[in-house]
Amino acid sequence: MNSERNISEGSACFLVKDKSLFGGWDSFVYEWLKNEGFVSWGKKGDCSRVDWVYINLNSKVFAPGISGIRVTSEIGSHAITFDEFLLIYNIYKKYEGLKPLEMSDR
Repeated sequence: MNSERNISEGSACFLVKDKSLFGGWDSFVYEWLKNEGFVSWGKKGDCSRVDWVYINLNSKVFAPGISGIRVTSEIGSHAITFDEFLLIYNIYKKYEGLKPLEMSDR
């Protein structure tokens, strides 16, 4: 991974929508992201007014949504729920550290 993280690394982000995000920086989703080693791209806008966040698995950067502004392109051109994101994240974690075509029996 680069020493400098970038929100658009890897072409697009997961757009995750969850009601808990209305709680702002204290929401469960933001706490989970920080505990998993993700860092915030910045604290632009008022994140307590939106219930979506952009998450980049490659750079481990997240960006709170901003009303009326598209931060980056979304994987699949649509939002997913936090539970759906967790399923995908756990698949990626299974292969963490392996070469792109190397498989794991973990």
